[in-house]
Amino acid sequence: MELGVNRARNLGLQAASGKIVLFVDEDCYLEDPLFLAKHWQLHAENPHLSGLGGTYALPPQATLLDKAYHLRQAKWLSDSPRPGYKSDLLLGEIFL
Repeated sequence: MELGVNRARNLGLQAASGKIVLFVDEDCYLEDPLFLAKHWQLHAENPHLSGLGGTYALPPQATLLDKAYHLRQAKWLSDSPRPGYKSDLLLGEIFL
């Protein structure tokens, strides 16, 4: 039997019955109580997209390595060729 997060993700996708699947890492904390409603609305407004993502905030206890990784990801997204916060890149959840 295969083990690991990829296998778990794929099994979850096979068992999913809804129109939208949301991937959230175990170390993520959704601060906005309306996050799911906003995420659903973005999908409703953009039915042609297969994925939505965005940046994230670092916790106060973030290490220097965490901060460096975060800055690198932010630069990667900001260098995206599409204007207006739109990108072909997918990093994480979206904050509105």
